Amino acid sequence: MLGAVLASEGCERRDNAAAFECVRNAMTPTPKRALERATRVAYEELFKIVDAVAPVIFNAKQRRKVEVWRTYALGANALHTDDSYAFSKAVRAIQDKVEALDAYVDEERIDVDAEIEVPPAPEDASEEDARAMAEAFVAAVKAERAAEIEARAVEDEQRVAYIDCLEVAASLYHRPWAQTTIDMMANFFHERREKFSPSSREDVVKIWDDLRKKKIARKAGGGDGGDMTQYERDAARAASTKVSARGAVGSERLNDGRGEACAKML
Repeated sequence: MLGAVLASEGCERRDNAAAFECVRNAMTPTPKRALERATRVAYEELFKIVDAVAPVIFNAKQRRKVEVWRTYALGANALHTDDSYAFSKAVRAIQDKVEALDAYVDEERIDVDAEIEVPPAPEDASEEDARAMAEAFVAAVKAERAAEIEARAVEDEQRVAYIDCLEVAASLYHRPWAQTTIDMMANFFHERREKFSPSSREDVVKIWDDLRKKKIARKAGGGDGGDMTQYERDAARAASTKVSARGAVGSERLNDGRGEACAKML
């Protein structure tokens, strides 16, 4: 229903506040609800429409928030596919977004109600005008502070959304064909963990370490990760073949792989 309203010709910029609140309600209490198996498809369909109309009906502030929600509905959910190419493409899209992030800076906390130094009013201003100007100045500073707090919060939410994408990918590690790509994705996040807050870095390290252990177990022939992937089996087979080929050269007289060169030395 919401998607149909957003896609209708009657939905215009003047309706942006109402439309935005509808989308917000759809992502409340947490955008992770878009990841639930029963609703994934519905959220994907909704945000394909939101994607199309956002530049037209939402302002810059609203679009930044929508981008966070989009990361769940379209970014993370794109990982739920049986197509290896589509899966790799979804992973690359997430990694490109992470790559574009600046390093995380733990900035000083902003207090909206902190003391504000009001500049003096013009000398010819009446007492009433001076008071009005002072009140307007204080209101403007507080609004600016509130906007900065909200902008920082949205940035943090966006970074968390990318880690949630990594978590979704990690949950799909039982798929043998996806394991190598997931390993590489985890390494990518681990190498760029400075782009995230300290608490988020801990999440990245935990996911990376869990996957690393599964990979080790997989290569050993057991564990939750299952057997080696086809790529790893082919690589191991190729390495074994090269060793066997080297050992077979000139081995007509000796079986130790050194052949005639060794015989002459003897």
